[in-house]
Amino acid sequence: MTIGFVVSFYDFRNDVRKVIEILSSDNKVIVFYKPADKEKVLNHKIPNVEYRPILEKNRKIRNIVAEQLFLYFKKLPKSRNNYFLMELLKISNLKNQHTKRQGKFILKMQQILPRIIGYDSLLNWLRPSCNTDIRDIDRFILFTEIADDFFLSRLLKEKKDIIIYVYSWDHPCKHTRFSRQVKYMCWSNGIKEDIVRLQGIDADLIRINGASQFGYINEFLKRNPESFQRTYPFEYIYFGCAIGIKELVPHEIKVIRQLAEATFEKNPELKFVIRPYPVLDQWSLYEELREMPNVILDDSFRNKDLSINDADIYSKFEKIQNAKAFIHLGTTLGLEACFNSKPSFIVDFGFENKKGLSLYAFIHQYQNEKYLVDASKKNTLKSLEEYENFLGASNEAQYLEINDIVKKEFPIKSFLEFSKSLIS
Repeated sequence: MTIGFVVSFYDFRNDVRKVIEILSSDNKVIVFYKPADKEKVLNHKIPNVEYRPILEKNRKIRNIVAEQLFLYFKKLPKSRNNYFLMELLKISNLKNQHTKRQGKFILKMQQILPRIIGYDSLLNWLRPSCNTDIRDIDRFILFTEIADDFFLSRLLKEKKDIIIYVYSWDHPCKHTRFSRQVKYMCWSNGIKEDIVRLQGIDADLIRINGASQFGYINEFLKRNPESFQRTYPFEYIYFGCAIGIKELVPHEIKVIRQLAEATFEKNPELKFVIRPYPVLDQWSLYEELREMPNVILDDSFRNKDLSINDADIYSKFEKIQNAKAFIHLGTTLGLEACFNSKPSFIVDFGFENKKGLSLYAFIHQYQNEKYLVDASKKNTLKSLEEYENFLGASNEAQYLEINDIVKKEFPIKSFLEFSKSLIS
């Protein structure tokens, strides 16, 4: 079988590269990438895998008009808050001030103009250049967010075998590129329900296949715990930063300070270890936390690009497993932490500002509310007092409710099981 993987964020998604490597042992695999991502992709080449650039962009007036109409009038998922937060994140990380102002203008227009154009309308309108060689591909596997609209448009017009893997638990909540002409694979029954409810996709087009990211958890749990050297030889709380929006980071840091100070007052010997948000450009924003007597920044895992070594992935699980608890404001790592035997808490102190770009809006994103906040009140910290009660509790097992809930909702597979199921 010849499989074409149409990739995005290839440097950041170690699990995707591992799945491709597994499938390449028994299948011919071609990776298709956007020309702008050439360096990021080719820096992580896998032996026996072919790499081809996507050459479908066609700057005809018809296509330009279609793209602009979709940009301004596109239909949004029912969880609109997630979409606007994601767009603000993208804009906040732009370096060019003109591009940043342009992005804010488009976002403002999207909040005002009617939402009347679906993604399939765009795909039907586009006229790709058809310069990419796809003659030898039996099945195409794409990932959310879709890497190239022109390429998917061509695949549909040529009636190719297409599977789209919904890569993350928050993608049905924030992305706008869900076509009703293809089949989907997703993490769990709950995520399937989200795709149906938020994106309007027919349930018959969606199959549950597990999460590729959780392959690392599967491997971690199967290995002898003693094979992982303990990073910190002392007792500590592990905090995973969740926010990649520069304007919101100071607010997250304020919460971290509150928690670290409360920890120090309760137990001066208990350290507070902080893991920076991996895709935030400016880690310098966290530097002020180093002055606190019990704070340690776990900032050794960053590479030149967005990639993280496999050893660092296992290391983060080791740090969670050996912590007294894991705490966050709404991150996938907070979900992953539930597969360990330590409490995982999401912080929701109420926060006065509940409109626009705020901590409240970030924490109360659709997926956080459904799978964490509403799922377990005991694992949702509503005040510093509740956190202090946990620190003083003699029975930590009472805080493992969310662990059981998450394990039941998201069964994990090995990389081999996931890979085979992806092409079965």
